[in-house]
Amino acid sequence: MSSHPVLAAFIRARQFVPTPRVSYDDGPVAIQNPSQGLLYQIWRARYVSDTVYLVAPNYTESVFFKRRCIESISLSFDQNGRPLLTYLIAGNLYLYWHHTITQKYEHTLIDTQVTSHQVCLDIRTRLGILDSQVVLGYTKNNNLYYVLQADRYMVPYLIALGVNGYLIQIGMSRQHRFQFLVEANEPGVYTETFPWGEVYAL
Repeated sequence: MSSHPVLAAFIRARQFVPTPRVSYDDGPVAIQNPSQGLLYQIWRARYVSDTVYLVAPNYTESVFFKRRCIESISLSFDQNGRPLLTYLIAGNLYLYWHHTITQKYEHTLIDTQVTSHQVCLDIRTRLGILDSQVVLGYTKNNNLYYVLQADRYMVPYLIALGVNGYLIQIGMSRQHRFQFLVEANEPGVYTETFPWGEVYAL
């Protein structure tokens, strides 16, 4: 955790202001095809009528999964180009991901009493992909936490106490730091563009 976070704009897909039921991320040329890297194109996930859809410039919009009562979503990809998505239902934070042990997609409960969340693969360059991992950040009881792919998302780490806000975005900045952006307004209620709010950097 950096003791002196450097405020900087997010890059690529993370520049787009997310809304609770629409999320963007950089990803592969096709699902489970990282041959062209994980920065090939920008993908979008959206939640409509109990269904999460995925679409990209060269990928026809298709159903990812169905689930009722989802309040917010966040999209990312793993190192093999497989999409994963966090979602919130009545304060319960779930991750829909390809489990490395079962080798199947599963819905995993991450934590309860959660108010906001974002997920992102930290490094996507070809040279850095071997050292990369998925980072899942969230707010709970006015505190900011994250869990890591390396721990199979089972071990929460505290970033900051008393943030009194919502986690709006996470990802790499133009300063090449992985940062967490917390804003006082609820997700989807914005008064200005990035960057704003409090920034915490790993």
